[in-house]
Amino acid sequence: MAGLMEDALDGASSDLAVHRGFYRERGPGAVVHAHPPGSVPEGEVISGEHGVYVFAASLERALELAVRQARDKGQGREGAGG
Repeated sequence: MAGLMEDALDGASSDLAVHRGFYRERGPGAVVHAHPPGSVPEGEVISGEHGVYVFAASLERALELAVRQARDKGQGREGAGG
């Protein structure tokens, strides 16, 4: 997805405000939002309070960190991403 911070981005994530918050706080980069097993609660899901969010300088690095975080949590260790 690409666009200006204030643009209406058709087809964007329902968590767009969370993503924009990362960019406002940290500047240019990439956000990965993923739903590894156990990261989404049963019932109503609240935007920004489910899954994992990882910000990094590039999409490749954000994805790498998100995968590492999911794998570490799956093994009972705290993740390193974000």
